[in-house]
Amino acid sequence: MKQIGQTVKQEIEHVWNHVNKDYLPFVLVMILALAIMTFGYLYFTFTPHLVLNEDGYAVSDKKMTTNLVNGITKSSKEVTTKALSLKASDTLYQNQQTLYLGESHKKGLAKDYPLFLNQGLAILNVSSKNDLIDASFNRYAGYENFIISDGSIYHYLEKEKVDQRTYYFLKMPNQLYINLRPMKITTSLHTYEIKMNSIVYVSESEIRYYTLEQGVFHYHEILDCDLDTTVMIADTKYDYGTVLEKLELQDPIKEEQPAEVTPTDPSKPTVGPVMSPKPTPEVSYEKPTVRISEVKVGIYSVRFAIEIHDPSGVITSYPSIEVRTKEKLHLRRMIQNSGTSELVGLLPDTAFQLQGSFTYVNQEGTLVKET
Repeated sequence: MKQIGQTVKQEIEHVWNHVNKDYLPFVLVMILALAIMTFGYLYFTFTPHLVLNEDGYAVSDKKMTTNLVNGITKSSKEVTTKALSLKASDTLYQNQQTLYLGESHKKGLAKDYPLFLNQGLAILNVSSKNDLIDASFNRYAGYENFIISDGSIYHYLEKEKVDQRTYYFLKMPNQLYINLRPMKITTSLHTYEIKMNSIVYVSESEIRYYTLEQGVFHYHEILDCDLDTTVMIADTKYDYGTVLEKLELQDPIKEEQPAEVTPTDPSKPTVGPVMSPKPTPEVSYEKPTVRISEVKVGIYSVRFAIEIHDPSGVITSYPSIEVRTKEKLHLRRMIQNSGTSELVGLLPDTAFQLQGSFTYVNQEGTLVKET
């Protein structure tokens, strides 16, 4: 066996030396050519991403991100920035992670920013990397191509409300937020109003933001935020520190421990009548269930039947149905009642997976998420 192994090793070395001497330059040239072709394909290939069905605006100036994070001087010419105008029937093309307007691909959109529709009263999310933050400051993964207006999510094609939650913020990977409800900031000196769907940067002592007005982004800043500052989001008032904590921009505020209570002397008699506890009536409990059946897949849609069984009335949020591939979330819809539902706007010739979830209170009174 040892001799056979040595023979094989000699043969491999012979072949490698032969290739190394006679074909190595050719092999290296082929590898280089393949690398150049692959890079060229990725760099020059633009695939249609979305056809717009209404006019709007986009962020194309990447300096806006820098201005919000670092701030700008009052004398700067960048206090206003012209938005990129979009027209109904325009096509957005994608090259790697960047979107471009039109077939010429000359106008690139700033990465991860949404599109602004109806003069900024609604936004169209076009990035799967953005997260949603609801009115309880819970976070949910975002997905491409949904409309959100006044905190409510709508399907881009059907214009139908697909989510019963109310959302406060859309968070982008660049640490900027879109405030999805109007905000009022009250400091010890001033009161500021931030209109809905502004682009906002929040820090412990400052807020900087852009508002869209007639196709132009206007820069604003609030420099006097402190512990006495309050934030009104829609009709709910928060301390500024609480908002920072909920957005995970500062460490949680430590609550003071309650003072110790001196135990009473058991040798002393209790004054007053002794009440016997009333018996608690037994209440029947039945765990809720949600079932999906009769799934039928079309070219651009999927239809299914859903049965929601909750005789004890303990479901706390409507069942949420997600359409996923291995790479990302494509669509989410919350369903209120049993019946037949249809999800449209899916990509053809793509393998999708349906995932459902809902939350309920179990028999011990604990909130449970079922998937």
